[in-house]
Amino acid sequence: MKRAVWVIGAVMFLVPLLLLAYMSYLETGQYEQEVIKVVERSYGTPTPVERRTLREVIKVKGTFISDAGVFIDIGQGEVRALVSVEDEVQKGDALATVDGEEITAPCNGVVKELSAYAGGYIRLLNLEELSLECYVGESAVKLEQGKTYEADGGLTATLVSLSNIVEENGRRALFTVTGGSFLYGQSAEIEIYTGIQYEGVLTVEKACVYQKEAEGPYYVRRVRQNGEVIGESEVKVGISNGNMISITGAEEGWMCDPGYSKFMGA
Repeated sequence: MKRAVWVIGAVMFLVPLLLLAYMSYLETGQYEQEVIKVVERSYGTPTPVERRTLREVIKVKGTFISDAGVFIDIGQGEVRALVSVEDEVQKGDALATVDGEEITAPCNGVVKELSAYAGGYIRLLNLEELSLECYVGESAVKLEQGKTYEADGGLTATLVSLSNIVEENGRRALFTVTGGSFLYGQSAEIEIYTGIQYEGVLTVEKACVYQKEAEGPYYVRRVRQNGEVIGESEVKVGISNGNMISITGAEEGWMCDPGYSKFMGA
């Protein structure tokens, strides 16, 4: 009888412990199951690494200026000036009269010099003959002075001059740009095709490439076709064209995340 009581007591003591252990096991299993279900995914539609033909471009950014001057001889007679130095004038505006006859501006410009007397002159800065003044790096040595190049947006750019002096921002260059409408003092950024073309290089969208720190290495975030993240891989970047950039250190067919770079400040 005593033995039966002891057994019953032991069972009653062990049952709650076993139930507690079992419930703890179920909760642990549920937690592990939830962790497994958390899958990191691409922040955009996966885009492939693929082979393309890229045309090399040089990006230049600068301001339109004018070095062109127009010299107007006033001639003899009674002179009356109608403008002052630094006045902006439009083509056809009256600049002065000589014996009552008007001298008009042959172009849009700015009055830079004025000698209002018989035999004097007026010098205008021509605002219709503009050049893009910019500073370029070593890549610009691929361009030939005097040669005209195709540029983005249907433009053409001719390298007028390239300084042999390296300043803080690079070498000073002047381009004449045709095919667009620009104003004196306007800033612009254009891409100029060097004429060099690379066949079958590995490329990916620029949005897929990012850096973790300034001047640090470049990476792409690899994903599966369904967007599931595999990991990141370090790559080296090369020439770019439009929204594509050439890379090495990757393989054709890789899928990359085009949205993660935004979180990395790229």
